[in-house]
Amino acid sequence: MKILQFGFIDSLNIGDRLIAEEIQHQYLENHETRAVSYLGTPRENIPSIADSSVEKSKKKNKLKQKLAMMIPYHPDRRTEDLVEQWIADADCIVFSGGNLIFDLNKYSKSYFKLKWIVELAKKHNKKIVALSIGLGPFKTKKQEKEAVRLLNDLSYVSVRDLKSASYFKKEVAVIQDPVFTSEFFAPLAQRQSLKNEQHIAVSIIDYRFAGASQEQYSVYIKQMTAILLQLSIKYQVTIFSTEMRDYQAVEDIYHLLVGAVEMKIIRSKEELYALYEVSTLIIGTRMHSMIFAVAAKIPVVGISWQDKVTEMFRILADPTSCFSIQELEKQQTAILERVEYKMNHVEDERYLLGEIGQSFQEKVSKEKERVNALLAIK
Repeated sequence: MKILQFGFIDSLNIGDRLIAEEIQHQYLENHETRAVSYLGTPRENIPSIADSSVEKSKKKNKLKQKLAMMIPYHPDRRTEDLVEQWIADADCIVFSGGNLIFDLNKYSKSYFKLKWIVELAKKHNKKIVALSIGLGPFKTKKQEKEAVRLLNDLSYVSVRDLKSASYFKKEVAVIQDPVFTSEFFAPLAQRQSLKNEQHIAVSIIDYRFAGASQEQYSVYIKQMTAILLQLSIKYQVTIFSTEMRDYQAVEDIYHLLVGAVEMKIIRSKEELYALYEVSTLIIGTRMHSMIFAVAAKIPVVGISWQDKVTEMFRILADPTSCFSIQELEKQQTAILERVEYKMNHVEDERYLLGEIGQSFQEKVSKEKERVNALLAIK
């Protein structure tokens, strides 16, 4: 069967890129697949970011930003014609994972990112499925209603967490993010001993991308710096991000802690693997920094800036290891104590992550059966 797979394959976020790869490997490997970004860019034309430099964030015109939020996305005529050709040639359209539809302000209409593709697929009478997607949060009930209405038109939808499932009135399959079961990190999960038992890697988010004001961002930088300074007294600490756009924040913290922590620029899954190979524990803000860790059986402590991070720790049955980004100062002692506990019980933590990983694999097997049945050539 010919599959047209849409994913975040040109993202600056390592996790987003790996989601699409894992969906293809775990569920679509027996089919002929064309992988395309959500903006219609074919994979072969996507430039590599391996050699790109970390750019400073630039202020944008606020009026232009608001107008962009209010005007629903639609591709130009040339892109739409090209994607329509691909849809006409395919047997099935697959939306592959990721935080697919969410609205952080009342003006945006994120469901339009998919709406034009769905309309073209229906025009050509093509089957459409969405696998392991994230849904929400939404600022208004109308945004939520329109997103769910769009997804209800699909032949099959599976979501990555219970929060995403709660938006639907009907029952939908809950299948965790495919990166949790990535074979790429299997060698780290299978190792018998750790290379460095005193190393902590900390993923930093640029809080402004989550809607924080400059004042909130400054408070966050100050409070994260205080936590990292305390950790650096006892442990080797490396700060990084799995999202290239976060490196302004990484640098802001590094400049306050020169000599106390190390900074790593991570551009690829291979560079991330090398960092995790020498890490005992991951403190994460970006969700995929922690999902990679779970796949590698490395204990995690989370800083939640959005529901999806909190939901991830519910999936891991470890909610006490997740702390709010808005209460870092108040929770500093609790965070440090949780890190200390996990560092002192690494093997116990790795065993529990192994058990969770096994349950994830079982869910993947069942999902694979459903997807294969759905995509079977009649």
